[in-house]
Formats: sequence, structure tokens, C-alpha cells
Amino acid sequence: MPRIAPLLVASAAALAPPTTPSTRPALYFPGGGLYYWWQAGVVQRLQQSDHAGPVCGASAGALAATLYKCGVDMNAARDLALELSTPLLERGALGLIGRWGPVVRTWLEELLPMDASERCSDLKLLYLRRHRVYYRRKVAEEFISRADVIDACLASCHVPFVLDGRPETRYLGRGAVDGSLFLPRRERRAVVKALGSDYVRVDWKADLGRRGPAPDGFVLPSKAELRPWIDRVGRRGYAWADGLVEGWGD
Repeated sequence: MPRIAPLLVASAAALAPPTTPSTRPALYFPGGGLYYWWQAGVVQRLQQSDHAGPVCGASAGALAATLYKCGVDMNAARDLALELSTPLLERGALGLIGRWGPVVRTWLEELLPMDASERCSDLKLLYLRRHRVYYRRKVAEEFISRADVIDACLASCHVPFVLDGRPETRYLGRGAVDGSLFLPRRERRAVVKALGSDYVRVDWKADLGRRGPAPDGFVLPSKAELRPWIDRVGRRGYAWADGLVEGWGD
């Protein structure tokens, strides 16, 4: 009987129905400045689905991708962003320019769970790392800590001079700048290389059109219009993602 048991186990395994491979695609959240809020609506809908595939992000899309993988409450993220930004909003439409880097860091430190690095095990963030006098595109991955995740996010979204007045930030001991810079012509190749597969591009332009409902990705609507604008754009992102998820059969 002891010799027969392994044969019975092997036979049972052979007769078991094969596991169905996941039909959920990898996702890529590109940059978009203020249209992060459209992606936030997408994230809110995706959190209600059973998508569990790898995710890549660049620039503002790195923030959306990270909050998604960490399961952050997107309503809480919106409310905290508005609370932290209020003093800067008093400066007008350009109030965040050169000043919002510390705000973003505080925002992430408040929102990300302590096990962020574990939750982000299949997250890839694009950034440009300085090599002597030029930059090379790199992928931040295999995060060792929550702080590492936050630093990678800030490297990926560091638009020179816009984020905190400096031309670059530091990540892993080297100068780093926004991962979406110089990317359009090389985007597909870079993202496929990072993810190791094809992907769905989570891009507001596919829904709102090239210009969208605001004149610029970095110029704020008026203070009175900001919250309604965020909610309106977020609902559009949610609806777009609803169509995506329906295609998965959720």
C-alpha cells in the first residue's frame, strides 16, 4: 500500500481540471498632471474588481498605480490632497508649481500602509536616472520598504523645477527625474520591457480627448471649481474603467 499511495495521488492530480490562466491584463498608468484625478476614478472602480495583475506607472500615473496596489481609499486620498493643498491654493492657479513636492511626500506618508512594499511586489515605476551628462530610463521595482516605495514615486513624478523647484531629485543615490519625459516615441517598448507583457493603457486621452476639460495638466482650475472638477473627472474615469471591467466578465 505505501507504494500505491503515490500513484493514487499522481493519478488524482492528472485528472484534476486545469487551472484557468488569468484573463486580467497588465495595466499601465501614464503621466498626465492633474488628470491623475481621472486615473483616481479608474482606480476606485478597479478596486471593486478582482484584477490582480502587474501594474506599471510613470509620473502622475505612478501615484495612481501605487495607491491602487496599496488598496488606498481614494475618497480619503482626495480629501487629504485637498486639505494639504489648501494653503498653496490661495496662491492661485499656479500655486502648486515648485511647491507641491513636499505636499506629495506628506500625502503618501499619510496614505500608504506599513506593508506597502509587500503590496507593491508586482508594481513597476518608470523614472529617468542620471548617468554622467545624460539620463537612462530605469524601472523601480522589488521595493525593500515603504520608504522605498515613496521615494520611487517621487522620482517617477519629479518634473524638473515644477515639483519642488529643483532640476532633479535623488533616488538610490543618483539624480532622477520624471519617468514620462521623452517617453512618447519609446513608451510601448519601455512599458512592455518593464511588465514583460502587453498591457492596457489607462489614459485619460482615450476618454476625454487630447485636451480634456482643463487647459493644462499643471494649471489648476479656480479654487471654487477645483473640487467639482475633481469629482466630475473622477466619475468619467470610473465609467471608463467600468467598461473595461465589464469586458473581463466581472
